[in-house]
Amino acid sequence: MNLLIKFSTTLIRSCSVFFLLAPSAFAYAGMGPLVPAIGSGVLLLFVLGMSFFGLIFYPIISFIKHVRTRKSYAKRKKSS
Repeated sequence: MNLLIKFSTTLIRSCSVFFLLAPSAFAYAGMGPLVPAIGSGVLLLFVLGMSFFGLIFYPIISFIKHVRTRKSYAKRKKSS
């Protein structure tokens, strides 16, 4: 266990030194990564909204259908 802790701390230190001392890349990513990120955010908001409305309105709609079928069954039974 002690060897694993020693290895992980050494790895973290060496990676952090490497990234801190590395020269700048001077790379321009452009709009490429931004467009899918915005699309994913919009999709996430849409899915969260639909699931919220589904959780709220599905029990109400199913209850209304249940009441309607019960009323129509009572009418048919009464007329028979």
